[in-house]
Amino acid sequence: MNQVVQEQRTSFTMEYRILGRSQKQRYIHMVGQLRYDDNLQPIRKILTLQDVSWQKSNEKLRQDIELTRKTAEMKQRFYARLSHEIRNPVGGIAGIVHMLEKTTMSAEQKELVSALMSTSDSLFHLVNDVLDYSKIESGMMKVRSNKFLLSEQVKGLYTFYSVKALEKNLRFESFIDPAIPDALVGDERKISQVVSNMLSNAMKFTSEGSVKFRVLASEIENSRITLKVEVEDTGLGISKEEQELLFREYSQLDNKLVEQNIGSGLGLTICKQLVELMGGKIGVKSRQGKGSLFWFTLPLELAEDVAVQAEEPHQKKTIRKVDASVLLVDDLALNRKILHMMLKEMGCRVTMAENGKQALDLIHEANINAFNIFGELRYDIVIMDHIMPVMDGVTAAQEIRKRFKNVPPLVLLTADESFAEDDKFRKSGFDDVLIKPVKPEQLQEKVLHWIKADAAEGQKEKFEIYSREEIDKKPVVNENTLELIIRHAEENHFRVDELFRSFIEDMELIYDQILSAIELNDYNALNLIMLSVKGLSGNIGASQVHATAKLIDRCLRNEAYEDAKELLPLLAEKYSIFKNRIETEYIQNLRAPENS
Repeated sequence: MNQVVQEQRTSFTMEYRILGRSQKQRYIHMVGQLRYDDNLQPIRKILTLQDVSWQKSNEKLRQDIELTRKTAEMKQRFYARLSHEIRNPVGGIAGIVHMLEKTTMSAEQKELVSALMSTSDSLFHLVNDVLDYSKIESGMMKVRSNKFLLSEQVKGLYTFYSVKALEKNLRFESFIDPAIPDALVGDERKISQVVSNMLSNAMKFTSEGSVKFRVLASEIENSRITLKVEVEDTGLGISKEEQELLFREYSQLDNKLVEQNIGSGLGLTICKQLVELMGGKIGVKSRQGKGSLFWFTLPLELAEDVAVQAEEPHQKKTIRKVDASVLLVDDLALNRKILHMMLKEMGCRVTMAENGKQALDLIHEANINAFNIFGELRYDIVIMDHIMPVMDGVTAAQEIRKRFKNVPPLVLLTADESFAEDDKFRKSGFDDVLIKPVKPEQLQEKVLHWIKADAAEGQKEKFEIYSREEIDKKPVVNENTLELIIRHAEENHFRVDELFRSFIEDMELIYDQILSAIELNDYNALNLIMLSVKGLSGNIGASQVHATAKLIDRCLRNEAYEDAKELLPLLAEKYSIFKNRIETEYIQNLRAPENS
């Protein structure tokens, strides 16, 4: 207040805290006015007081909500980065093992590779436990339902765990209630994850006797069914006190057998949360020294018309050859090497880049070289990592879409499974997604899918034949190509008018060569000349010249030599029109600033 008087202010606002009778803190907002006499001494003070505690609490609530939102975003970014950093080396190990399996090895080496595969699988499951728990805790885990065959899922689990049972000399039995339809709809991966954890624990903590795996029909109504899955063992059993700890985070039972088995302590916690996420319930019945029975119920839909491809367990997949040019972008040399080996085995031609910026540069070169006059630079598909230095994959994809007209299919390579949910990869600028670690058959499936999708359009462009009327409808100068040329010229510091003049000089020489070839009836030479014309005209944006050259080329390939000769005057006419347009509208305009 003294400061207000010293500054001779006529109005002021203040805010302060007070303690009420109940010792509750309140906020008071004061608005004041001062009146002064002729000697500038304050003679009147008018104050308005307002309790703003409610507004303050709302503001605090808004701040807390905003902080929670930012924390959730930070968590999501952290888990995505953590997933990327951990799964990259694990995926590298799995990739190396997959490639080793295809080499010629001695029996001892095969044993070692098998052990390495088992170890990498264990490490991968441990990593997944931690990352899955993190995603569930932060609300990032989602259910992804698909059609599947229950018998095939049970068969796969039985085949895998029967080997472990044999190692421990345990009886292992599986049973499916015949009342259950085989074709169901649900999150097959999450169901398998829960059952695998239960079977793994049963095998781990049972030293003699048996493990039984049953799938029962708890309820069937119209198009829905409630399954009850049970895993029963004759192991140590669990006391009532310990049962209360089973589904808690980071808890393991306190006995010697448990201490000998390393784990994340998250397995059953994740099982509980996954089952509840899918709308089910989970529980355990056990008596110490008598064994345990773990169970969960799960509501699923019946698949009306299912076409599910059943595979034999451990069936070796054949690698199909794919004639495709792939741009592979990843900052880690090991990942590039493994994926490069997989793609080469498929028959692909592979170009590699270490970050999004390099990928942009390579695609830029391919667009400038649209008609391959400088060799094969076109990419049929781009497979690009998510998190990279200099420029990450998402930023690069968005820049590619923004800068270029003809963009090949973009496939995101990531360890963040959330990109596969709700088409998040599409919103990020990609056409598809590959989740790490990538298996050869998954990579092959994606490449084949997108090459096949592009095949019809690519073949149409490759074998397109223009009539004279269609040629006339095409622009004399392709504005998109021209824009690309000008941008490339600015970036590389060369003059566009000189490029056009060079094209005109080359075409004058080519026309003399055409006349010589016609005079000598050398149609092989004429065919080679037309290839040059197609490349030059396509790269410079002379659409009518390019279309005419393609038509002549097609006639020559079909040995319709007279038709080809009749089209040569049309080629000269279209070239003359293009040359005139370039000289009057572009070369003069481009040189105007320099002459002024």
